[in-house]
Amino acid sequence: MLILPQVTNSPQYGFHSSTAGGDILYINFGKDESIIQKVHSSDNTTISDVAKIKEWEPICIYSSKLNGDIFVGVKKIERAKIIRFSHDGAVLSEIERDKNGEPIFHDPRYITGDADGSIWVTDWNTKRIGYGKIIILDENGEYCLSYPQQKNECFYPAGISCVEEGPALVLEGETGKVMVLEKPSDATTRYRSLQENPDPKCMRLMRWEHSLVC
Repeated sequence: MLILPQVTNSPQYGFHSSTAGGDILYINFGKDESIIQKVHSSDNTTISDVAKIKEWEPICIYSSKLNGDIFVGVKKIERAKIIRFSHDGAVLSEIERDKNGEPIFHDPRYITGDADGSIWVTDWNTKRIGYGKIIILDENGEYCLSYPQQKNECFYPAGISCVEEGPALVLEGETGKVMVLEKPSDATTRYRSLQENPDPKCMRLMRWEHSLVC
């Protein structure tokens, strides 16, 4: 069993992730510089630096099980973006705006990916607490869609995970329920299914940050 080292200054969101090979990636937060570090599963004790982040505040991290790419949500004052790294720490792309030049993110908190390579992000609106979104990027990092569409629909997404070859599970922080979002075969259908099913199947959490009861 891997034991995550003590991490200081953590925002207590999605600051750690596992790789396809069983290693643990986590963000070691610093005042002037934060480091993405890896705990190697080979001996459970070796720790190596993967990448360093300066000027931006990292919040969450995800390691793709498909290609090993690392996605890190960061923010700085009024801006936020996702930085995509290769498995060895090279910056591949920075995802901040859509094709129209509009900002995609307010405050990304958790990241996951599905079997098609799409990236799902839970994003909080820091100016309107309780009005967050699920933002979906395609396998190339291009903005695809978000849920909910209505700006005035109260939604407070927190943790998120995609079941292999199945739906996405999203924790709704205000109600303490887990939303089961079915994953159709294409983005247009997916968006329609989320939009037309405002009351998805739910499961209740005993404690929202820990135990799931089916």
